[in-house]
Amino acid sequence: MKEMTSLTWDDVDLANEAILVRANKGKAKRDDWIALSPEVTAALRQMRPAGASPVARVFQASPTTRTFSADLKRAGITEYDELGRRVDRHALRTTTGTLLAQSGVTPQQAQRQMRHADISTTLRHYTDLRLPDQAKAAAKLPSVGVGLTPDETDESDDGDPAPDPAPAEPQHWPQQSLHETAPSDADRCDCVPNGQLESEGSETRFRTAKRDVLRTPANGFQKAGDRSRTGDIQLGKLTFYH
Repeated sequence: MKEMTSLTWDDVDLANEAILVRANKGKAKRDDWIALSPEVTAALRQMRPAGASPVARVFQASPTTRTFSADLKRAGITEYDELGRRVDRHALRTTTGTLLAQSGVTPQQAQRQMRHADISTTLRHYTDLRLPDQAKAAAKLPSVGVGLTPDETDESDDGDPAPDPAPAEPQHWPQQSLHETAPSDADRCDCVPNGQLESEGSETRFRTAKRDVLRTPANGFQKAGDRSRTGDIQLGKLTFYH
């Protein structure tokens, strides 16, 4: 409350929708800018007196506990919730942190807006998420293809088995296809033998040269993981990353 009553019009930047909490007035002992919502900015612009002095206080007094309780009643907010927790002025900060999280704001952004030195304070004490919030997060998980109708998975319209759809993005390709298991020395072969291929009635001659598919390192050793690599498991359109 000290920070609120110490706020002057010189600390309010209506153009950039922000207020400055000076180091000599805030608990953090540093200058902190706090972004304002458009609604708060409009309220401050409306309540600012014409020709207000830059050193004039924005709020002449802080609301008392009795005034706050009367405001809650007028707004239709019960003073105690179902868990027996009392809605006081400090609860407004927890409400702010929770609303920021529910709006998809990153924890780092919420930490700066709440002016916490440690992000764990923002997450542990000023964020109150419930089961409906978890349900919204779970609804964003990708589908694994379970529960599809037979005509979507088994056969095409002409009765033939439906071809596997090509992966839309490289990151969804099974990793085994990108890193094939290297053949052992016994499996090494010459794909193209020495010789000539002649086409009957043609003077064109194609000469091929012997080539190796796999070259063994000069030191005779291979690094761990060179011979084989366990691929990521792909189920439907969802890839399980290891």
